[in-house]
Amino acid sequence: MASAQPAKNVLVDVWLISTLATPAVEEALAGSPMSADEFAIYGLVVDLAPVTAADLVRATGLPATTVSGILARCERRGELERVANTADRRSALLQLTEQGQAVYRAALPGLLDLLSRLEDATVGGSEGIRPALQVLDDALRTVRGVSARPYQLPPPSQRPTLDYDGPPLTPAQQREVRRYVDWLRHRDQ
Repeated sequence: MASAQPAKNVLVDVWLISTLATPAVEEALAGSPMSADEFAIYGLVVDLAPVTAADLVRATGLPATTVSGILARCERRGELERVANTADRRSALLQLTEQGQAVYRAALPGLLDLLSRLEDATVGGSEGIRPALQVLDDALRTVRGVSARPYQLPPPSQRPTLDYDGPPLTPAQQREVRRYVDWLRHRDQ
């Protein structure tokens, strides 16, 4: 099927990926009150803290009304709260409540399992793909006039390394070690 059709364009590629990624994340979140969008927002609230709603609009490129709707749902469930912003009294800082932190942490194993399966199914792992996705993200942000990415991947030469004196690990073992490190980071947040 794919080989007989003419190549589409990068926008169709991105759309196809998003139509597969969102349901995969939703399935990994089964049993959680969070949607894929809410999980991503929680991650940004945790990773970018202190953060305002306006910061999230700039980081995601979503319309302010969409971000506002997501935040309102999360606040109604008691998982997100606004606290005084001493640097700017006109805005409030967002943070997860204890309940929100528990919900976020409870969802991590399912997402880490999805990441593990995706990593195993990706030829060469995601390390080679993510820099290209970052370049595409940067280009789309430029075209849309959206703020810079909320984070940048470090160049491969600047990525943290672990000292290991044993025999070389296979690519599958290296991916497993990276997944374990990711799990440790999320566990200790």
